[in-house]
Amino acid sequence: MICFFMYVFREPARQVQAAVDRLRKVYPDCDLFVGYDGTPAHGIHGAVEIGLSHAKEDRFGGLWTHRYLAICLTRSTHQFIMRVDPDTECIQRMDRPTFDHGLFGCYRNIGNAAYPAMFLHGAALGFTRRAAEDYVSNGWMLSPAFINSGFKTVDDKMVLRVATEHGIAIHDRPDFSCGRHGQCENPTFRHRRAWETVQ
Repeated sequence: MICFFMYVFREPARQVQAAVDRLRKVYPDCDLFVGYDGTPAHGIHGAVEIGLSHAKEDRFGGLWTHRYLAICLTRSTHQFIMRVDPDTECIQRMDRPTFDHGLFGCYRNIGNAAYPAMFLHGAALGFTRRAAEDYVSNGWMLSPAFINSGFKTVDDKMVLRVATEHGIAIHDRPDFSCGRHGQCENPTFRHRRAWETVQ
């Protein structure tokens, strides 16, 4: 099944608990970790909380992505790893991926000036276990090229660059909503604004 990792920085406890509750309702059998990026734990129910040093900053490059993949690989045996955000709403179960190596997410060109080419967008980003193992064992996200690179906190850009350079397959999930960049008709995951998430 799926191991989920939710990164928390300054998001309030109420928002994080609401996201965890919605995820647990749809995936009661998943592994779910909530990692705190240098901030105190909220005391969330329904997830394993992990206190981490601050890493989601341009000067740390892809460390936080490498770290959540490593945590999921060492603490879960599930075949798929997914990063979700505290403003991600899980609506329904997705169809199980049929491939055993690659990434999956909202992968498309949305014609936006900020994202002018094919890009990974949206509420969730998935890795097969084999792909995650490749990222971690090769240390791809720890490349000095990502430090102070201008990627800032957007790990999707770094993950996509690595996949492109190393021939990792990227599978578009039309059911992963692109949030403000475009909606889909029958989403499994979607982004919500923080004030919407907690209503």
